[in-house]
Amino acid sequence: MNNLVLPTGAWELPEELVMLRDTVRQFMTNEVRPLEDTLEHDATGPSQDQLRQLQAKAQAIGLWSLQTPAEFGGAGLSILGQCVVQEEAAQCRSGAFFPALGAFGGNPPSVFYSASSAQFEKYAQPIIEGRAGRPFNAISEPSGGSDPARAIRCRAESPLLLYRVTRSRICSLASSCRSSIANSIAGSPNVHLFISAI
Repeated sequence: MNNLVLPTGAWELPEELVMLRDTVRQFMTNEVRPLEDTLEHDATGPSQDQLRQLQAKAQAIGLWSLQTPAEFGGAGLSILGQCVVQEEAAQCRSGAFFPALGAFGGNPPSVFYSASSAQFEKYAQPIIEGRAGRPFNAISEPSGGSDPARAIRCRAESPLLLYRVTRSRICSLASSCRSSIANSIAGSPNVHLFISAI
């Protein structure tokens, strides 16, 4: 008998990502799928109480705010690590649309990592801590709809070495804290600066 070992020609996941994959797989099997089985067939997700319990279990084993850098309170996973998690987390009824039923929390938009500490604390920290839900934003230019590559109109003028930027932007926000963000934006003298940072 020939004991020829054929090269796989494949790269293998590092051991720590194999352990992460196995942890997520076990979480999906033991926590997410049993919860899914109790939901109505057309449910869009678990109840808030069920979600909080599921998220507490995920947090307890370190599966929380996976994309958020560690210095901001997240897991700080690499892109490959995020792919490994998403591959396992998408293996539920909601698939990639709502992986793991939202068990792993949210991540603020990456521009917040460059925000002032006050902006970060007010808008990003609640997302990382799970107090604000998952963020969603959509940006559109009034002159070109959702195709900003061809429609952005921005002008910068420099009277006296200070720049004044003028532009027009339509921004939609959706999360469980959207009304507080919208109210804060509406009352802010820096509306355009904040919106352009979202």
